[in-house]
Amino acid sequence: MVEVLRARIATATRLPVPLFETPQVLHYAVGQQYRPHHDYLEASQVGHAANIARRGQRIATFLLYLNDEYDGGETRFDQAGVTCRAAARMGFSSPT
Repeated sequence: MVEVLRARIATATRLPVPLFETPQVLHYAVGQQYRPHHDYLEASQVGHAANIARRGQRIATFLLYLNDEYDGGETRFDQAGVTCRAAARMGFSSPT
């Protein structure tokens, strides 16, 4: 199933699967959130320098939402002034 999703993401983003990182699945507890941040690899963090050497720096992020039964949870792109409240099975990509 993961490989099928990766192939679909590759088609949607026009990026080759070999450049993809390992998928991350996140579950937020009530009140949990990500603070505003830039989505790039920090070379000083463990493992990131090796990833940068192997694949290069991140150039895009793809988010896939698995549910839509939540309060809050919007994804904000502050610099662009865009907020997205996604529904289950919705995905979107953005440059990093």
